[in-house]
Amino acid sequence: MSESKTTNNERIFGGNFIVIAICFVIALFGFGYVLVKLPEISPEQIKIYQNGTCIKGDWRYALIVTHVLTFVLIPLAMRIFYQALNNLKYPLKTVFASQLGLSLIMVAIASEIGWHVTQCWYYQNDFTMLYFMFYFFLLSAFILWSDGLSQETNTLTNIVNGVFAVGLLAVSILYPIGYKSNMTVRLIY
Repeated sequence: MSESKTTNNERIFGGNFIVIAICFVIALFGFGYVLVKLPEISPEQIKIYQNGTCIKGDWRYALIVTHVLTFVLIPLAMRIFYQALNNLKYPLKTVFASQLGLSLIMVAIASEIGWHVTQCWYYQNDFTMLYFMFYFFLLSAFILWSDGLSQETNTLTNIVNGVFAVGLLAVSILYPIGYKSNMTVRLIY
């Protein structure tokens, strides 16, 4: 009887996963903070609806198609990444990180679509929850890719992961502060 032991490259969740998990838990606390602090629809978006400033007709449908098209392309990219990384004999942690990163991009795009729908597809740079979610999940996806594709895990990669997590947390704290200062400036004028 032979017992097959799983090597470190064959595991999805290795020792480095704990560091990554801690970093994302820190970042998710910041994300939760933003969800509590930001409005769902900003006063500027209410003005857009009241003024009737909306993108209509063929342009609106073109914008919708370009955004929804990503929900077709991302699963295709997931399949291609999975097969390519397997063929290149990358460790499972890399495959997992790339797949999770692509999934987070889909969450980011869904947030962006929601953001555009609340703006009647008229782009306005607002401090809203959906706008923040788009960038938070997009940045998280890139962080996962960079960590998953790193050649080796060492002290430097752990420090970089920590910097990314603290960066996401800092942005999560600063975003509502930007919202409040933006509202104060608009109230003055």
